[in-house]
Amino acid sequence: MKWKMRVVSLAVLSAACIFADEVSLDQILDRNLAAVGGAAVQDIRTLKMTAIMVVGGNMEVPMTTLLRRPNLVRTEIIYQGQVVVTAFDGTTAWMMAPGSQDPRKLDDTAAAGLASSDLDSAIGALAPLKAAGHKLELVSKEEVNGKSAYKIRVTRKIGTVTVYFLDAESYLPVKMISNLPQMGQNLEVESFPSEYSQEGPLVVAHSIDSRVQGRPMMRVTVKKVEINTGMDDAIFRMPAREKPETAPQSSPHSNQ
Repeated sequence: MKWKMRVVSLAVLSAACIFADEVSLDQILDRNLAAVGGAAVQDIRTLKMTAIMVVGGNMEVPMTTLLRRPNLVRTEIIYQGQVVVTAFDGTTAWMMAPGSQDPRKLDDTAAAGLASSDLDSAIGALAPLKAAGHKLELVSKEEVNGKSAYKIRVTRKIGTVTVYFLDAESYLPVKMISNLPQMGQNLEVESFPSEYSQEGPLVVAHSIDSRVQGRPMMRVTVKKVEINTGMDDAIFRMPAREKPETAPQSSPHSNQ
């Protein structure tokens, strides 16, 4: 009889632990917001991040990302002395290839990807995404690098999906999964932010490792974070294409 009572007691304790561990999506989002900066997040209008991107194992590429609410994005990288620009002005996505002065409009898939790389995503704050009308779902609780994390699927109104894993203790993002369109197919990209530290009112990841289909793709190391600096809308808009120079017309009498 005693052993039966012990079994019942253990079952009750186990159930109590399970229910005590249950956390709602809104509670997780509130704790995540508090972790990355709390109420100060809504006062962040612009964010500039200067970084070094390491690709191919050892090639270092300077990188600057400019973000402005609600969803304006501009990224500049310097590759072999040439500047490559990709940007989104809230409507149009475009890029400027190395050595070119003529911008090229990107397709809708690229535009959706850039629109999903907004300021709140860069900060790692998910509550503002829900407040903006995007769909957030608490999927499960899983392990990431040996620690428990809450898995949250974010489906934006434009249809793009990003899966976030928030550390169950710090509530900071420790992993993200997204899709990268490449040559007609979607490649799964896993990103692992780490080395969080204080930048003004924010707590920002200073290292992000990315893998494609399990293979290392790049590492971004953030060197400088600037908050609420002046950013003109014009830097996000696609410049007008340069008009080709027209050859001077020869006079009908020039050869006479």
